Amino acid sequence: MIKTAVITENELMKLNEQFVHLQCQINFRLWHGGNDSTRSKREEAHDCMMKEARIMMSYKHRNVVEFYGVACDRPPVMIVMELCPGGNLETHLRKMSGSIMPGERIVYCLEIARGLRYLHRKNCIHGDLACRNCLISKHGEIKVTDFGLSKLVDEITAETKILRPQDRLPVRWMAPETLARIPLYSTKSDVWSYGVVCYEIFNNGEKPWPYLEAKIIAKSYKNGKLPNIPSATPPQIAKMMTRTWHLKTERRPNFDEIIVTLTKAHGAIPPPPPEMRTVFSLEGVIRRTPEEEKKLNDEEMKVTTSASLLSSASSASTAESIETSPTRINGAAPSKIKTTKCGDSLDRR
Repeated sequence: MIKTAVITENELMKLNEQFVHLQCQINFRLWHGGNDSTRSKREEAHDCMMKEARIMMSYKHRNVVEFYGVACDRPPVMIVMELCPGGNLETHLRKMSGSIMPGERIVYCLEIARGLRYLHRKNCIHGDLACRNCLISKHGEIKVTDFGLSKLVDEITAETKILRPQDRLPVRWMAPETLARIPLYSTKSDVWSYGVVCYEIFNNGEKPWPYLEAKIIAKSYKNGKLPNIPSATPPQIAKMMTRTWHLKTERRPNFDEIIVTLTKAHGAIPPPPPEMRTVFSLEGVIRRTPEEEKKLNDEEMKVTTSASLLSSASSASTAESIETSPTRINGAAPSKIKTTKCGDSLDRR
């Protein structure tokens, strides 16, 4: 187990197969040369990355990909994270499609919601939630990823971010308030994105309005026009999705409410037995023993109960926006009250 947020290249090479490193190509001229201003910016970004690395190492939740460290003593910068052999959820949904039972799809929704609730309790806004950014762990759990340092690395790897025509924002997953000239990210913009994730889950990984241009989708969202909810979506979840897409952020549910709704949905549509869950057919994915699962559930229950007691008094006034709360955007504390998130032009979609 790595004890420090910063690791050397030699330490990285000693990691065994349970770790994976994600390489980010780095600008050699920026790293080794440049003027004083360039070096100052690089050093500032480096310090910021180290600070965020230490914070991210404290994130421990079964539905959040675990972060082990970052190697930045020489290019390329390497982020070391938990290996999730099942791949991303979007690919799994497309590949297995009709084989996935409704109860298993609700499990996906519930596990992602638990991961987001944890991040929000840590004052971390994800800012880029989508099925492509949810991974299937070695035990078949869905884990949220692609937040924090994956965005901050951009600040240390390039002098200037060049916007090319093919670069575009993930508009289909973005709340209307984040599509404004001055984007406003909050826990409730994550809730909007979560509604789109549920759309993907019950639509076999297909995104809403696949053939529409991004600018048309952005205009539709701002005008309150929403995609039709997939017909396979259970009624109670369809109703919840509609709430996540409310134009007024204060009318959207938080993840505590969402988890209650999904738990009730499981009462009507129970999850299939483990042997019938498609995630366990994936290479490298194995089931926990009943004893291991019980122990993990008991530990999680204790943590959840403790967190609920601490937050119950202030739940009604939970920060809805970065205008009133020092919430971390993609793991990074904003330097200004209104701010854009790191790496917002680098999305693949």
